[in-house]
Amino acid sequence: MLLVAGLVVLLAGSASAESQQRQCLCKDDFEPCLASAIQDVSDCGDKCKSHVTKLGASYPAFRKCLDVHIPRLETTIDCVHKKFGKVCADKPGPMVTRRYPETIQLAAFREITSMLNNHGLLSQATQLMAVGRKAAGCMTKCAHAGRCLKIPCSLDIPSDNEIVATSKKCAIDSGFNTELAKEICACLIGAGLKQLEPMCPKIIID
Repeated sequence: MLLVAGLVVLLAGSASAESQQRQCLCKDDFEPCLASAIQDVSDCGDKCKSHVTKLGASYPAFRKCLDVHIPRLETTIDCVHKKFGKVCADKPGPMVTRRYPETIQLAAFREITSMLNNHGLLSQATQLMAVGRKAAGCMTKCAHAGRCLKIPCSLDIPSDNEIVATSKKCAIDSGFNTELAKEICACLIGAGLKQLEPMCPKIIID
């Protein structure tokens, strides 16, 4: 879910400080960024890999655990796109509220924290959550250096909490369920994230 929210971060807004911005144009702004979103997140992940390797993991093995699920992630993104409807404009003119990628990221972390807390995993996940926040900060900084977040426009999208809730539901509907989460967790342990060992059997996606 955090990864899906990260993709939305790449598409949600630019680096301007204005409270109102022009709505992103579908053909010129949104569609090219949507097409490159997964690759952009992957590239930023490579630049921020030190946060993973500091935990003792092999980054190539870590990437392999996630890359195999890219088709499922693409299905999730397509689901989110359809749920939100038309978020961009066909021609210049419409103005929309400026969206801040950092607030979407915070909403995603709040949801993950709530899920961990509900299943008694929060205390065990403290170190991983701290690293996750640093990695997310690194990736946001990387995204700001890219083309898409420099475009002075925003999308007409729902509230941060609704974005996260929709992303979560679409991820589950696309097959990111409890069984698959445990499978990915086991793969990450094999990649060197031994901190996950006590957590994997307790993971529940609901």
